[in-house]
Amino acid sequence: MSNQGEQLPPWRNRQPEKKEMPSRAAALLKSAKVNDCWIYDITKKKFYTPEEFADQWESIYREPWEMRPNLEFKVLSPMAAIKQRAEWVRNASEELQGILEKLEKYNASFERKGK
Repeated sequence: MSNQGEQLPPWRNRQPEKKEMPSRAAALLKSAKVNDCWIYDITKKKFYTPEEFADQWESIYREPWEMRPNLEFKVLSPMAAIKQRAEWVRNASEELQGILEKLEKYNASFERKGK
C-alpha cells in the first residue's frame, strides 16, 4: 500500500509535462489582456479570448521554426470579430441573392423527365 503523500519516481509519473509558453506567445497574450482584446489567428481566421489562448496555446501557437508555424496573429477588439463576421454574412447574403436571381432568369424546370 502506498502512502498518498509519497512522491512517485519520475519514470512512473504519467502526467504530461507542461511546456513553458514561448516569449512571443506570452507577449501576445499579455498585450491582449492589457488592452481588453482578443487574439486573432489570421491563418485560421479564428478569434481567441485571452483565456482560451492561455488554456490552448500549445495547439494554437507554433513558433516560426516549427512545422506548420503560425506566423501571423493580431490583437484585436472583440468588436472587430463582430464586424468581420457581419461582413461575411452580408457577402454570403449578396451571393445567395445573385444565385436566386440567376435561377429565376434561367427558367428551367427541375422536374424528372419521362422516358
